Amino acid sequence: MSFGLNHLRKFGNWLIEGTASDIRAAFVGIVFAAISSYAYAMFFQGKPLHFEAFTNKDGVAQPLPALSRAVTDGDKSLQFVFSPPDLQKTFICEFARIEAASPRELMLTYLSRYPTCFAVTQLNENSYRVFTTRSTTDLLQKDQSYFCKCQLQ
Repeated sequence: MSFGLNHLRKFGNWLIEGTASDIRAAFVGIVFAAISSYAYAMFFQGKPLHFEAFTNKDGVAQPLPALSRAVTDGDKSLQFVFSPPDLQKTFICEFARIEAASPRELMLTYLSRYPTCFAVTQLNENSYRVFTTRSTTDLLQKDQSYFCKCQLQ
């Protein structure tokens, strides 16, 4: 019986004395993980790209030419082909602010805001085609110009 109590006492001492060092080790691990995650996010993620499409006093914007220039300046290998070419000059009747990690994501994020105005297909790794389909119901053509999400009279 005393043999069992000796083992129980040794186990109790080990449990009590070992717990403090385990808690310290867990705390150090948590602090190290938090600092490492923060440092990775700060140094290796880079700054996100931003694009804002402001409307004029009439509530109309023509953001695609400027966005296309920003995207191709950011990544020369990217190509967005608009079919018909005048589609790139589409007037959009709402403000938009987007951010993305890369020029490709910036353009695709913007176009995906308007699925009822633009359809996009990937031709190859760095080339995309922007066009219209029957599902692009919010895109209207008037006087050789395209209007997306606009209330035309």
